[in-house]
Amino acid sequence: MAGRFKRTKDITSFQAFAAYLWSHPTQPIILGQVNVDMSRALDYIKRYSELHDVKVTVTHLVIAAAAQFLAKHPEINMKCQGGKFYRREDVDVFNLVHVPGGKDLSGVMLRDCDRLSLADIAQNFRSRATEVKDQRHDTYGDGMSLFKGYPTWLTRLMLKAADFYINTMHKDLSRFGIPRDPFGSVIVTSVGMFGVEEAYGPLPTFARAPIFLCVTKVTDRPWVENGTVVARPVMKIGVTLDHRLMDGYKGAQLANHLKQTLSDPIRAFGLTTKVPVGDGVLNGDPMVAVSAV
Repeated sequence: MAGRFKRTKDITSFQAFAAYLWSHPTQPIILGQVNVDMSRALDYIKRYSELHDVKVTVTHLVIAAAAQFLAKHPEINMKCQGGKFYRREDVDVFNLVHVPGGKDLSGVMLRDCDRLSLADIAQNFRSRATEVKDQRHDTYGDGMSLFKGYPTWLTRLMLKAADFYINTMHKDLSRFGIPRDPFGSVIVTSVGMFGVEEAYGPLPTFARAPIFLCVTKVTDRPWVENGTVVARPVMKIGVTLDHRLMDGYKGAQLANHLKQTLSDPIRAFGLTTKVPVGDGVLNGDPMVAVSAV
């Protein structure tokens, strides 16, 4: 019969954690989408992977592009807490990981991501994600599991206390499985492996990341090139922004930077030399139109 419910305690660690993270939709967010012709990127991934003996993916390119953007725009790499703004000293990228078999969520943090080369990003991410999926070392999963099994009201109180301790007092709770600044500068998740062609991520209230990027499936789509409609491998990046930290102009800067770097990754990250992505080789103003790239 419709409208009847039976409470269940058979929930995942992430569901227990999320019961606190989100309540009513009061977040000041901006949603946007970036469409990128991935023709050059797919060729670049193959060449770079062979040259440096590392398996690079589309997600790694997006992570590198996001890290490079924040390195170039430190005024965006901030958090808003209690009406005050705090600038991060590091560029840290948090990546959601499904474990095991897509039954739960955890994550991998790449600290000082702008100081890593694309090869380093690919190697570090793959190594840590494998540890998480094999349940050998899962800091975030272990931390979230602490809240599983408790009543929602108690979980709420515990996480409110953790939220205050981390975000207001700027303290470290890593010994309890909750790392300092646990979601870093930007959150990235890949849903393309599941065949998803369009998606947007929510900004958790516990997080203070100004940007959430959803990497979707690369799909052949109609693309206008020199006035002619052609088929191109196109990827849609779903973008969620914290409007307290980013307005339309800054959102446009991010969108154009993603288009520039992914449309021409050789120019953005180089090919033969492992260059820190924060240094990069991309020149020019990211607000310059990139329709011709």
